[in-house]
Amino acid sequence: MIDIISVVNYSEDEISRLRSKSDEPVHRIFCIDCSGSMSSDLPLIRTQLKNKIASSIRPQDFMSLLWFSGRGECGTIFEHVNINDLQDISRIHTAIDRYLHTVGLTGFVEPIRLCKTIAQKYPQTTQVFFLSDGGENQWPIDVCEEAFRELELPLVIVEYQYYCDREFLQRLAIITNGSSVFNEDFERYNESFNTYMTNVVSSNKRQIQSEQDVFYLENKEIIVVKSQNGNVFLPEHIVEIYRITNQPFVFPTDERVINDPMVKLVYLSIALGLKMKNNDLIQHSISVLGDVFITRMYSSCFSKQDYSRLYEHVINCIEHPTEFAFKDGVDLSFQPKDDAFNVVECLQLISQDEKSRFYPYNNQFKYKRISKNIEDDSGVIFVPNRELGCKLQLVYHQSRANISLNCVVYGHEVDATGDIKPVSNFRNYAILKDGIKNVNILPMSMSEQTFLKLQTEECIGNQEQWSANKVFYVNITNLPVVNRLYGKVQLDATNFCSQHVRLTHKKAVQKYLKGIIKHLKKAQEAQEEQDDEEQDDSSVKRKKFDPTVVRDFYVANELQVKIAKCSSLPTVNDKLLTKLNKNSKLTVTEQMMLPIHQQFASVAPTPLELNTLQQQTTQVNQQLLTWCETKLKESQEEIHHLTTYLEQAKMAILVANVWFTNVSSDVNTFDVDVDNVNYSVKIEINDSKVYME
Repeated sequence: MIDIISVVNYSEDEISRLRSKSDEPVHRIFCIDCSGSMSSDLPLIRTQLKNKIASSIRPQDFMSLLWFSGRGECGTIFEHVNINDLQDISRIHTAIDRYLHTVGLTGFVEPIRLCKTIAQKYPQTTQVFFLSDGGENQWPIDVCEEAFRELELPLVIVEYQYYCDREFLQRLAIITNGSSVFNEDFERYNESFNTYMTNVVSSNKRQIQSEQDVFYLENKEIIVVKSQNGNVFLPEHIVEIYRITNQPFVFPTDERVINDPMVKLVYLSIALGLKMKNNDLIQHSISVLGDVFITRMYSSCFSKQDYSRLYEHVINCIEHPTEFAFKDGVDLSFQPKDDAFNVVECLQLISQDEKSRFYPYNNQFKYKRISKNIEDDSGVIFVPNRELGCKLQLVYHQSRANISLNCVVYGHEVDATGDIKPVSNFRNYAILKDGIKNVNILPMSMSEQTFLKLQTEECIGNQEQWSANKVFYVNITNLPVVNRLYGKVQLDATNFCSQHVRLTHKKAVQKYLKGIIKHLKKAQEAQEEQDDEEQDDSSVKRKKFDPTVVRDFYVANELQVKIAKCSSLPTVNDKLLTKLNKNSKLTVTEQMMLPIHQQFASVAPTPLELNTLQQQTTQVNQQLLTWCETKLKESQEEIHHLTTYLEQAKMAILVANVWFTNVSSDVNTFDVDVDNVNYSVKIEINDSKVYME
């Protein structure tokens, strides 16, 4: 297995010499991503820069600020500035407001080359602070890696938010012997900014013989340094360095003491394993440490968010052991529950509670939009009733690990003339987006039974007392997205594919009934089916995609289930009804509609034509409408049950990385028989570009 040992401890004289050099001036180059996906955070970053540059930067230091987006979109906002007076500050503020705005795509090559060019012009030791919430989508990967390899400067890469290409950014950090810092939100970025405005930057490297890679801990980050021809080159101010050997951790007894040096090394080992995604290292270290809290967290550690939260806790165990180490005690035999309460279970619990109400306008609900807010140019303003809770239902995305809360909000509509009328609007809030929590707090009122369950699972404070209609703040921050059962689930390919076929059949029934209802009501009241589409949290319809508009994107896993000859459902019109009446030359999806059509035809007057249906007497029309709405409700309930099962299977595949039992991962096409009809189903996990508005 693996052990970690200290390589070198500098003498007190050497440490004193290095500390004396820490007052030497540093040229700090900040390189900020201005791609489209940064649109919601750049205003905060602009304000923060203007407020903090003057007070944070050391008097002897210089600063440059660069912006970048896609190919050919990169520049200097200000260069090598030493702040001496208010006039300097005024010029900096003007430049930040003028240039730090969103542009387009994301490309790393030009800005990192510009950093090197600027650094070579000045004598001070230089540190580059490179922030991005995306990945390289403009240049070939090998060109980008070479540009970073040629930088040859102390580098701090900030992986900003969960949708950045963290794997690639960490690889760039290793290539440059730099730091990679993860900031999940603006508050964490603000902390990193403060740290790296004043941190020690070594102009010289210390050479140490080592055939193996080494690492060290600085500013809460594990920095891995690659061995080059039997040597490693390290910043000379680093006091303690570690390397990996092939020896296991061996404690002399079962006792684990916070101040034991080996305990610290095991925590470091876990942190390194989390950083490098080395599960063997993590599992061995956790097993010999016996930290119950960490064991429990790791048992449900699947998403990038879960890994980041665990990494943060482990680093706190190293730096603040008295407060964080062995938080829930030591138990070397502890086995965590496979069915740990998780976000998916939490959302299903509150959605199934008839008394639950959601308060999206409560000030504790910090929601980050996942789509662009389309302005309504009609002059009509919707004013919500912020005190009134909303009933909700879960909306699952067909192919991605997304779960949203769909609700009806009530309020008033004010038009351009000032007239006011009561209205209701649909809103859709993405709680999980690609397996990542998009919010931390859900303001809810609920039944006492649901309250007690959430309190038991520590989502509601143990001092809270239940009261009807009281708003409680359901905290899902520390809940895993899924539990270990998802990783152990035995997925049967035949059942999974058959259920998808049945779901398509029920959707065909639903579309048929909605089409008939639409004509019976003689109006465009029924919306096109949106069960599988991610809705905007705005009542205004989205504009169609414009291929000429350059938009930033990130890459997410997408589970695509394709049923041969079932790519789309037919439109309900007179031509379709005629085909169904004749029952000849029907497509596969038309065949799915045939049974419900025959049932409807048995209760409807003849001839069965849509125009005729619109002209029926009110009494006949209402009878048909009632029949259709009853059947539609039955269909929707069946769709709900099927979707719940398939959603759990999708989460197991996309988040817990499960595949079908006794089937090789390269086998993805299956033949299934459903109601004596054979279907060919293809299942793929693809990288999907998710465009940022």
